[in-house]
Amino acid sequence: MPNLSPLARLARVLAAPAAVFGLSSCTLSNLSPARVMTDQEKRAAAVTPTAPGSTPVAPIPLPEVAFGQALRVGGDLAVTAKREGNGDSETWAVGTALINTPLPVGYAPPTPPGAIDLKRYPSLRRAEYTGTITPGLGMNFGFFPLFNHIKRRDIAMTSPVEMDYRGLMEPAADQPPAADPQLKPASTDKVPSDWTMSFLYRKQEQGPAGADSKDARISVVDTPERLVVALGFQGGQGLGRVKKELDVLAEWLAADARWEPAGEPRALYYNGPDRRDRDKWGEVQLPVRPRRAAKPEAFRPETVRPEAVKPAPAATP
Repeated sequence: MPNLSPLARLARVLAAPAAVFGLSSCTLSNLSPARVMTDQEKRAAAVTPTAPGSTPVAPIPLPEVAFGQALRVGGDLAVTAKREGNGDSETWAVGTALINTPLPVGYAPPTPPGAIDLKRYPSLRRAEYTGTITPGLGMNFGFFPLFNHIKRRDIAMTSPVEMDYRGLMEPAADQPPAADPQLKPASTDKVPSDWTMSFLYRKQEQGPAGADSKDARISVVDTPERLVVALGFQGGQGLGRVKKELDVLAEWLAADARWEPAGEPRALYYNGPDRRDRDKWGEVQLPVRPRRAAKPEAFRPETVRPEAVKPAPAATP
């Protein structure tokens, strides 16, 4: 493609027809080691994309991701997060980034800084606080109502805090009206129309769903199952960082071309104020779905710029 911005690349990919998709930043060799490829997948993996004008090749199967699992598809393919303990004593670490608050049962593992993962989440119960003011300020307003809610129900804090942003996506250019439109990240100067901050229950049976009778601002809901592409990061957080990492995810979507956005972005913040800002671990995620098929088009591989994703700093001896 010409030298376009990440958002322009994504808009072009979403607007153009494509049915023959190969692997770029993700290869079948990067499938989870615990999963054995079927004979059909092995045959597909042996097929090499052809040049323009040649006979179209068979499409390579989309990777499978189980609930609560992650599959590395881009960025730093080698980095891994070290998990120790289990239950309430579970910790995750990579470089100087550390998560020492337990994740909800069934939650997908955290994506290391600099890596891009496909992840699938089951339905999870969470307490929500929604607002329309600036998200950075809103998190300060939302924290204590949420904290008091879980305290009243005798629920221990979990990680991460989830922030869902609405109004940061818009329909892709040059597409006909549809009930389920293709989406792309909006311009970088756009602010969310509203947002939702959430504390996750570790288990659904810890409390009923519905309105909090003690605080009308809090609602307890069960989230839908979701498949996302996630980019891990370390350091500064907030809306500016979310938009920056969305640009990287836009490049990945344009390069891989087998997936399309299926909703609005969210951020996961794994650490509280006890961690230094430079060591805080976070993620930006976009819900995705397989890209809808259209007329065949020659495969043109691209990759995300190596400098676009930054590896986690090495741990201090």
